[in-house]
Amino acid sequence: GIVEEFATEGTDRKDVFFYQADDEHYIPRAVLLDLEPRVIHSILNSPYAKLYNPENIYLSEHGGGAGNNWASGFSQGEKIHEDIFDIIDREADGSDSLEGFVLCHSIAGGTGSGLGSYLLERLNDRYPKKLVQTYSVFPNQDEMSDVVVQPYNSLLTLKRLTQNADCVVSMRGGGSKTLSKPPSSFSPRSIPTPCLALAPGDFYLLQLFESSCQQYDKLRKREAFLEQFRKEDIFKENFDELDRSREVVQELIDEYHAATRPDYISWGTQEQ
Repeated sequence: GIVEEFATEGTDRKDVFFYQADDEHYIPRAVLLDLEPRVIHSILNSPYAKLYNPENIYLSEHGGGAGNNWASGFSQGEKIHEDIFDIIDREADGSDSLEGFVLCHSIAGGTGSGLGSYLLERLNDRYPKKLVQTYSVFPNQDEMSDVVVQPYNSLLTLKRLTQNADCVVSMRGGGSKTLSKPPSSFSPRSIPTPCLALAPGDFYLLQLFESSCQQYDKLRKREAFLEQFRKEDIFKENFDELDRSREVVQELIDEYHAATRPDYISWGTQEQ
């Protein structure tokens, strides 16, 4: 991209998310990843094609995607993570003062949820002192989904977001409306425990968590749609990982309910 003359003045830090190439074009510090080519090909065939560094674009060789299956996306992440982190490490090494990472993904499908979850875990292992922020597209509870395993995908991803992300900006699927927007008076000190991600008064995510758990419980009770999960190593022996994820989300639900009580200020210091 080229910086227009009107944007050259001021104190904004373009170099935080962009670096300037030899031809003075600004290039995003971005890595584009996907397990199937459709979306990335649409970018490469758009006016934005020349904006990105082509060396920072990764497409899986088999190009078959994850089939809306968290387990498939996660397992493929285990196989291709070295190629992906070659790109990430190179980009990180090119930063003067690396502060952290931003992950943009969906939690309901296969690639954004499964591969995204794997990358979250590896980023924490590889860069334990760096911040990880996500922009996570959550399912729209007002619309029917054609992804029958969405409750499984969502809970498995929510566990990783809870345990591996420092900040989660939640967005509703089907549009760009942000679910949670802290007020101007917001201060991190007003949140005594790190798990509570929303500002007081906005409990849409609580409803989403509860709805996801209810849908999960119905499917899990009947062991419905688990055949594709069984094909992956993480679920070959049992489905304990699914149930552990359910427990983590339930803990989040309990904390949101606790936040409605006057004594919540001491909730985070109480022994659980």
